[in-house]
Amino acid sequence: LQDHERFLLEEGSSSSSGTRLPSAAAVDRKTNVLSDKLISDFIRAYRDAHGKRTTPIGLVPTLEILIRESKIPRSALGTYTYASLLTCCKSPLEARKVNEMRKEDEVRSNA
Repeated sequence: LQDHERFLLEEGSSSSSGTRLPSAAAVDRKTNVLSDKLISDFIRAYRDAHGKRTTPIGLVPTLEILIRESKIPRSALGTYTYASLLTCCKSPLEARKVNEMRKEDEVRSNA
């Protein structure tokens, strides 16, 4: 667990895009993943820093920073995270893809 926390902190501080992960205290010690609300906050902060209200950043860059660079497993994504992903979508097609991913992971909708 401590190695995983250290890895998350190192990965967050050495990220090429300048984004940072929350501190190791935000890691749930039982499941060894970040909470859904913290991942959602991370997505919204990234969206606000790199996008605009009229030009969203898109699904692909958001998923790249989330899964590839931050090494957050898709199984850690929950209701709040999927709602935040929807706010990053450039088109209805991307929003449908997020909804399909949510259904595949058997995560309930926000409604």
